[in-house]
Amino acid sequence: MKETIKRVLDRHKNGQGNMASESFRDMLANEIWNNIWADMEEKAFEEAQAGRGQSTGWTCSICGEDTSDVEYDYIGSGTNHLKCELEVEQESKNE
Repeated sequence: MKETIKRVLDRHKNGQGNMASESFRDMLANEIWNNIWADMEEKAFEEAQAGRGQSTGWTCSICGEDTSDVEYDYIGSGTNHLKCELEVEQESKNE
């Protein structure tokens, strides 16, 4: 993550960005976040692809199914399906 942040900051090192400007800090924070997010998605995809046909460690602890091919937006905590976590939460509220 640190390397990603440094890479973004390096792109701006010769610029005239004004760190006192809230809009510049906002733009820089967004650029850093977008790069970190893209790196995380790429890493998750590479790990999932490397593990095809073998145990990847990408398993939902609730239902026991493989989650290596589930889109990142549908992963809950750890490697659980978001749907499974929501169902467990709903069941606990109903009790």
